[in-house]
Amino acid sequence: QIEFIIKQFPSHDFCRVYACVILHARCLDLENFHTIFKFLEPREQHELVHRLGWLNVMNPLHPERVYVLDLRRYEDREMCKVLVKLAVSEPGANWNDEGYRWSIKDPYVPGWELPAEWASPDKDDGGPRRFGRLRLRYTSDK
Repeated sequence: QIEFIIKQFPSHDFCRVYACVILHARCLDLENFHTIFKFLEPREQHELVHRLGWLNVMNPLHPERVYVLDLRRYEDREMCKVLVKLAVSEPGANWNDEGYRWSIKDPYVPGWELPAEWASPDKDDGGPRRFGRLRLRYTSDK
């Protein structure tokens, strides 16, 4: 039903995003909320994630998409931890086109790949870094 309502709104001025935010609290099947993304333009998807957060819009059973994460933000860092755990537990190469840069002004580090220490617990300098920008396309082999 949310999909039908979203389609009725124009894309300018983030009208569809406003509708998604309002309807999110009324959604009975939040496990399917991630399907809304296919009806939104990339700029609208970015705004929806900004307003609701990755952990409210993402379904770990269907993680396939492009992620751009600011590791200084708690929500984005937690999302990174989820993606790391999924990558470790699922077979195959799940992180594709990944890139890391120290800040938004820096270029992406050439040849960067997921460090093994990011899969360790979050204490004693383990887990993902607490700074930098991460970009990746997550895919699952099914």
